[in-house]
Amino acid sequence: MARFIFRPQGLESTPIATVKRAASGQGATVLKMVGKLMLLEMAPAKAAKFARGLQGWSYSADQKTTRIPERRPLERGKQTTVQA
Repeated sequence: MARFIFRPQGLESTPIATVKRAASGQGATVLKMVGKLMLLEMAPAKAAKFARGLQGWSYSADQKTTRIPERRPLERGKQTTVQA
């Protein structure tokens, strides 16, 4: 599964509610909606077919990736003992 950002282009684009229903029918998961942008998770082969069926919508692959830092052991300073 890959993530894709769908956005309307122009005033005569397919309404968002219709796009959301169609996405659910295609087996896509709506991850987030911000304004008129939709972040969908679906198979790459389905994304192109889905976009062709939407009037006035474009899409692109989501470029955001999350890096998980490598775990390194804690570096502790040498403890000095005070001798009396």
